[in-house]
Amino acid sequence: MLIHKKNIIGMILCIMLFSASVPILMGIKSSPNSIFKGENVVTISQVNTTTPVLTSLAFELEDEGIVDVASPEIYAFSYVINRKNGGHEPVIVRGVEPEKFLSIENAHVVEGDYENNFMLIGDELSERLGIQIGHGVTITGSTTPAILELTVSGIFSSKTSSDNQILISLNYARKLMSIGEYDVLMIRIKTDDENRLIDYLTENDYNVIVTKKDGTPVPVNHEETYEERIARELGAKYSDPEKFSESNQSFVSTFVQRGVGTINIVVLGFIALNAILTFIGITAILARAVFERRKDIGILAAIGADKKTIYILLLKELLVISIIASGIGVVIGFISAEIVNNMGLIVAFGVTIQPTIELFLFIITFFIAIIIGCTSGLFVSSIILTERPSKLMREIEDKEEVAEAETLAEAIGV
Repeated sequence: MLIHKKNIIGMILCIMLFSASVPILMGIKSSPNSIFKGENVVTISQVNTTTPVLTSLAFELEDEGIVDVASPEIYAFSYVINRKNGGHEPVIVRGVEPEKFLSIENAHVVEGDYENNFMLIGDELSERLGIQIGHGVTITGSTTPAILELTVSGIFSSKTSSDNQILISLNYARKLMSIGEYDVLMIRIKTDDENRLIDYLTENDYNVIVTKKDGTPVPVNHEETYEERIARELGAKYSDPEKFSESNQSFVSTFVQRGVGTINIVVLGFIALNAILTFIGITAILARAVFERRKDIGILAAIGADKKTIYILLLKELLVISIIASGIGVVIGFISAEIVNNMGLIVAFGVTIQPTIELFLFIITFFIAIIIGCTSGLFVSSIILTERPSKLMREIEDKEEVAEAETLAEAIGV
C-alpha cells in the first residue's frame, strides 16, 4: 500500500535535511571546548570574575611535580585586517608563555621565532588572511579601549583549531583585556592524575574551577550558589564600580566555564526542533499515501481484520520504506555536511566549525530517522482507523462515481 517511489523520494528529502543538520550542530556543540580548552587537557579557571587565577599557580604546580605542563593563558576577541580582500576578520588572540603553549598543543614553530614582544600566527590563519612574517598587525581590545601595534615574528602549526588564532605575550594580553599584572584567565594542564591535582588545590585553599578532560567541571573550595554570586557581583559593582569593571573583563573564562552548558542545550534543542519538522514533513507525505489507500483499509476492516492486524501490516510497509529512505537520506545528509566542512562555510570566532562525522553518530541518526518515519505513518494510520469501514468504502465509491460522471461529461462534451 505504501511502498511507492514518490513516497520514498519525499521521505529521503526530509531525512536528508535532518541528517545534514545533525553533524553540523554537533560540531557547533563541541566547538567551545575545541577552541578554548583543547583535547585531553585539564583546565583551571576562576570561580567568578572577582577571584582571578594567578600566573604563579602554573609555575607552582610544575615545581611541585603535580602536573607535567601548565600553560597560563589569556583569551581576547579582536578583529584584524584581511590582506587578501581588505575586510575585517574576527580572531581569537591568546596571551601565552610560548614554550608551554606549544607543549600543550603538541605544536611547533614552522617559521620565525618567539623572542621578546613576539607575535605568532597560526598557519591556517596566515594562509586565510595573507599575513606573513614581518607584516604589521593592529589588534584592538574587545571589552576595553586598547590598541596594540605588533609585527608578526613567526608562524606556528598545531593541527588543531589553534591554527586559526594569534599568540602574543601575557603582558600584551593583559593590556588588551585590562586585567591585573599577574592575572590570567585560565591555566591549561597536561597531567595523568587529575585527582592529585584537585587534592593539591583543595589542600592549599585555592578557590578555582577544575574542568576535567571529559569536560566535567569540579568546584574546588567553592560552594557559592548562583544567587550568592549574583548578589556579590552586584555588590561589587555598586560599592566599587572601577574594581568590578576591571575584574569583569575576564568574561571569556566565565563563558568557557558556564557557556558550554548553555550551548549544549541550544544545540540539542535545535536537533529536537529539526526532528519535529522532519516528523511533520514525513507525516504530510504519508498522509496522502495512507488516504489514497483508505478503500483497502476499509476492505480489510470489513472482512474482519482488527486494528492490531492492520497496524502490523502498515508497520511492516512503514519499516521497509523507512529503512530505505533513512539509509539513503542519512548517507546523503552526512556527505552534504562534509561538503559544507570542506568549503569552510560555517565559521565561529574566526575558526571553521568542524561537523562531527562519526560512525556512532551516523548509526544514531539512522535509527532516529527510522523511528520518525514509522511514527509518522502510524500517526496518520491511527487517524484513518478511527473511521468505520463502511464510511471509508462509501467515501471512495462516492469519489469514483463523481470521477466517472466527470469523465462521461467530458466524453459527450457537456
